[in-house]
Amino acid sequence: MVFLGCLPERSETNQHHVSMSLNPIVILDQVIAEYRDYVRSEFRAKDPTLRAALEAELDRPLFLAQEPFYQAHRPFYPGARWEDLALEPALARAAATRTQTETAYLHQSQAISHLLGAEAGPLVVTTGTGSGKTECFLLPVIQNALQDAAPVRQARTYGHPCVSDERAGQ
Repeated sequence: MVFLGCLPERSETNQHHVSMSLNPIVILDQVIAEYRDYVRSEFRAKDPTLRAALEAELDRPLFLAQEPFYQAHRPFYPGARWEDLALEPALARAAATRTQTETAYLHQSQAISHLLGAEAGPLVVTTGTGSGKTECFLLPVIQNALQDAAPVRQARTYGHPCVSDERAGQ
């Protein structure tokens, strides 16, 4: 078992030194070595042919674990300014404040423009963690809610009753 952030004592059965650094390649090697030791101790074959076959498989690359998948964080491409998107000014300011930037990422700009555009339709956004996928669909939902509420706000602003003429006469 590998515990990150603490140094296990070294013993004769545990010759793997765990450092405080979080080097993923070193950690992967340690996990594989410890798993190999576990399998060897759990499945002790008495038959020499079977034992040799097990050892050969345990030492075969990629038998116990696949290569780690690494994705370097690439910066996301900048898109339109929040205020230039088809968002209410207050909503655009809130987006800029929340994201701490005046511009949306390109995928956000494209998604918001598509979902609020004349040709709006289903959309799939696939991008990395922390890239603002939630804003891609949530801001158009909020924008539509604001637009749906606009006639009610306008009626209240100009003093028009918010009830139909039929109910007003009752």
